[in-house]
Amino acid sequence: MLGGATPADAAKAKAKDVIGPLHDAGATWWDGRQVQTGPDLDRLSPLLRRIEAGPPVI
Repeated sequence: MLGGATPADAAKAKAKDVIGPLHDAGATWWDGRQVQTGPDLDRLSPLLRRIEAGPPVI
């Protein structure tokens, strides 16, 4: 299992750039993480937006 942050915006291709090579190497789990810096660190709304965006697409 690997983890990190992937983009939540409409540019799903960027998420594919992050996890695609891992998928190709045999990874079967991705642990999505929240970026641990910035003004939104302790706010619920950015986290909910990321959840609503759904998982990265391969």
